[in-house]
Amino acid sequence: RMSETIELYKPIKVGDKEYTTLELREPTPKDVQELGLPYRLFEDLTSEPVPSVCVKYIARLAAIPPSAVLKLDLGDFTGLLYVVVAFFNRSRREVPMS
Repeated sequence: RMSETIELYKPIKVGDKEYTTLELREPTPKDVQELGLPYRLFEDLTSEPVPSVCVKYIARLAAIPPSAVLKLDLGDFTGLLYVVVAFFNRSRREVPMS
């Protein structure tokens, strides 16, 4: 399983715990079934994150409440949008799927 650890520019506090990094696990087909795709795909095959869906993915993949995602620094949040979308890019995989 793949995961991404992201260092936060501005830490967030969730309850009594302060997070300076977030570890996002790789999404599963069940996550996609329940949350939908976190990006829009255009005719030229470029993609754009859908922030409202990405908030749900960030919360689920990092195991933090959605309210904590909304406390993120805007730069951290924007970076995390693209981390979520990158999980869906097949070229990130080391072994190509057949």
